[in-house]
Amino acid sequence: MEDSFDNVLDFVVGLSQPQHQFLIEQNITNESISALLDEDAVSDLFTKRAFANASIVNKMRLKAFRIWIQDKEDADIEYDIEDFTEEECNNMMKKMSRKSPSSSQK
Repeated sequence: MEDSFDNVLDFVVGLSQPQHQFLIEQNITNESISALLDEDAVSDLFTKRAFANASIVNKMRLKAFRIWIQDKEDADIEYDIEDFTEEECNNMMKKMSRKSPSSSQK
């Protein structure tokens, strides 16, 4: 795994060692590959044993990371992966929760 990608997964997303290893086994080793995953692939990823005990928040953080990368790449914006900080992650999760169909049913 690329060091900066690994650092974000460790310190911002909060993945465990088995989860890191599983991503490597699935060839998800950098942000570009991560951005290629669609919702079905991410949902499938979360059904695997390595993610069986992952918290909902960590799963949301991983999704937020993927969406953040996709947004940057779709807008053709240059970015440094280390710009995905705790604050950036929280902002992205806030946007995700506002767009969620369940958030509009209040």
